[in-house]
Amino acid sequence: NSGKGILGDAEMRRIFKDYMPESTLNMQGKEEMKHILSELPGWKKEASKSGAAAVHQLEFSQFLILMRRFYDSRDEKDIFREQEAIKDCDYGTDEVEAFRQVFLGCVDSSGEMDLPCLVQLLAKLIPIRENEEWQLRVLIKELSPESREVVRFPQFLRLVHHVITKNMFGLSTTAEQVVGAQRMVREVQRTTNVAAESGRMQQLKSSGQDAKRLFRRGRRI
Repeated sequence: NSGKGILGDAEMRRIFKDYMPESTLNMQGKEEMKHILSELPGWKKEASKSGAAAVHQLEFSQFLILMRRFYDSRDEKDIFREQEAIKDCDYGTDEVEAFRQVFLGCVDSSGEMDLPCLVQLLAKLIPIRENEEWQLRVLIKELSPESREVVRFPQFLRLVHHVITKNMFGLSTTAEQVVGAQRMVREVQRTTNVAAESGRMQQLKSSGQDAKRLFRRGRRI
């Protein structure tokens, strides 16, 4: 900053790009940022020393308000987009919460998941080859409202739905195989338990018959 606790044009642009990229990538984002700035208390636009251009000045207290309002606006959009994704993908409440826990385990501090994280997540189920990473990158950009190579939770819901329904990377087949294997294990366990229970009943029956024979023998003695 300028050393006076004030951010100038260059610093503001760098902060917007690094921490609020949505405000720099399209006209809608830029207009929204202009609106937020215009409503900041004490916001002013000063002339440069040469008088050739206008220079924005942002004090630290204004910066904090700006960040809070921007993140609040982004959260509101996320809520709306999440509800749309749930409806379009026909997810149940339990499914959404399960996906949310998976997503939260991989996101960064900004609430976003980038391509390397997503590849690492999917690799737990099936290997992702280099050419498949390219397909994933294209899909992420298509789902992102700003065509960025990151997903927030609403886009993550749509991405998972797309990957499974389109059987990308054979993930759907793998999931079916896993479910089938789990079902088989449960059936084997059930059969084993039934057999064990039957064996115990047979032992009890045999023990009862032996006891009856001993009892009759004792009476004769």
